Amino acid sequence: MTISGAMAAEKLGVPAVAMMPTYATNEHFSFRTLMPAAPSPKMAEVWKAMGHAMAEFAAEQGLSTPRMFDGPPAPFNIVFIPREFQPMAETFDERFTFVGPSVSRRDAEGEWTRDGTNPVLFISLGTTPLNRRPDFFRSCLDAFGHTDWDVSMAIGEQTDPASLGTVPPNVRLRPFFPQLLVLRQADVFLTHAGMNSTMEALYFGVPMVAVPQQPEQEATARRLEELGLGWRLAPRTSLRRRFSARFQRSAPAARSAGMWRQ
Repeated sequence: MTISGAMAAEKLGVPAVAMMPTYATNEHFSFRTLMPAAPSPKMAEVWKAMGHAMAEFAAEQGLSTPRMFDGPPAPFNIVFIPREFQPMAETFDERFTFVGPSVSRRDAEGEWTRDGTNPVLFISLGTTPLNRRPDFFRSCLDAFGHTDWDVSMAIGEQTDPASLGTVPPNVRLRPFFPQLLVLRQADVFLTHAGMNSTMEALYFGVPMVAVPQQPEQEATARRLEELGLGWRLAPRTSLRRRFSARFQRSAPAARSAGMWRQ
């Protein structure tokens, strides 16, 4: 998606190596095809203006016009998802190496310990401003408060904890949690299905319930369902209704199976 590297390689006349943190693109598959619907007229106008600006800049530099999402692949591509997660994986040749997620320690994120023996539910909508969803967090408190779940819920820096009302004793609220520490112990991850969070959950074998907040997350949530690695919920779905006792019973077993663990 970042075209500056490919343009620099062309300008310098050197080979390019692309590092892809999400789905790869080749002559047979484009990430654009995963978008659930056409963009809004306003967004389409923005993309059109961006395309014109990029074409003008490329012409000034004597370069070919760049194409986002579905441009030609680099001579060599390192993809940070498992090959099995890539749609149409059979069409990707030796130019692509699927290495899976690169999981670091991130020790500076803080401390977290499991509280007792109850199943752990981790809830996070990521770190972008899109995580400002007090309505969603309140519905989580209603659904999982005063239950047997040990809940750790990251509400981001955009949401005032006081706006969520009384916090049940089985729920811990913070702007952010040390995600890797929590995922090592979590039984279920209620997530926005960002690719980084998705890959880290798969790395630790944690089943997911995905509530996507934007189009690329919707695509990943659908992929989780296709592969039997999680559930995809519409943003307004009743969490209490769908997060049933059946899933609560099956989650620890799914986690112990070590799905996709590397």
